[in-house]
Amino acid sequence: MNYKLPFLKVIISSLYFSWTNKAELLRAIALPTLVLVVIWAVANVFLDKLAGGGIWVVVLAFGFGFSFFAVTCHRLILVESRDRYRFFKDRPGYRELMFLGWVVAIYFIVTILKAPFVVAAGTILGETAVTGQGEIVGWVKEIASIPALYVLARFSLIFPAAAIDNSVTMRWAWQRTKGNGWRIFLVVGLFPWLIESAIGLLLRQDASTVEWVLLAIFAYIGLAVGIIALSFTYREFAKQG
Repeated sequence: MNYKLPFLKVIISSLYFSWTNKAELLRAIALPTLVLVVIWAVANVFLDKLAGGGIWVVVLAFGFGFSFFAVTCHRLILVESRDRYRFFKDRPGYRELMFLGWVVAIYFIVTILKAPFVVAAGTILGETAVTGQGEIVGWVKEIASIPALYVLARFSLIFPAAAIDNSVTMRWAWQRTKGNGWRIFLVVGLFPWLIESAIGLLLRQDASTVEWVLLAIFAYIGLAVGIIALSFTYREFAKQG
């Protein structure tokens, strides 16, 4: 298709919506955020006692919590106001489990694609790309991840579609985003990275517990803004029929 995604409009719209509707946004993500925080806290308390199946239970619970969070953010933009975030309104948890299935499938593909690029970058750059502990430095991983993130961008429309119960496929997403891969990459790759980096600047070495809590809240708000940007992306494509 000849359509070109107005990525700047999408990013500005997500920031504008998040700011002008901040009270509703905070109400919407309050419960999903609480679920994620509780899972994280329980996992940290019992981490030493978890083994085998217990660890996978925590991973599954956290994945479900993330799906709950993401679906809520998507529906805040893509569904009529009266039904925006009626939690578990129909078939409790089914929508979130379907969403989680897509997350696992797509990120599995992205991870497989990312690995050889990271290894190749570390090999080519040699000692420049390796820390004293023998690990590849962060900036090398980030740059080497760009091809995999491009693939993620091409598949990303599946997530908002799943959040509003639209039945789609990877082939549909790939064809739908043809000619707009790098534009969507700016929305789902670069924009969230900038938000994460900005929040990271607020962290200081001897941060207090209160500062950590505030930083966590900002992190979840930043995550919500990034998801909302993808929702606006999906809406722009939907306008094209």
